[in-house]
Amino acid sequence: MPAVFGLLSKLRQLEVLTISFNAALIGRLDVMTIPEGVGSPAQLKSVLVTQRRMSGPADDFIIHELQNTSESGWIAAQRDGTSRNDWIESSLRKLDLAYC
Repeated sequence: MPAVFGLLSKLRQLEVLTISFNAALIGRLDVMTIPEGVGSPAQLKSVLVTQRRMSGPADDFIIHELQNTSESGWIAAQRDGTSRNDWIESSLRKLDLAYC
């Protein structure tokens, strides 16, 4: 987990974090470690993670959405079968944070 993620805990109003990386460069990442690495600012509702597969076309991503729930804490769902941009826009709309 990159140490710079810890600096994000100082962003008290951070509600959504989008992370995109290439698995060939850093390997597979356990997405459930991200909230701990970030320090989970109080307002953080969702972490959107796109991970480019080690082998495959440039648009071949593993997509996860982590949501902070009051009942269960952080839960993860894999979101395949949609384009990265459509998925991010849909997630922001769900949180009432869409820009369009």
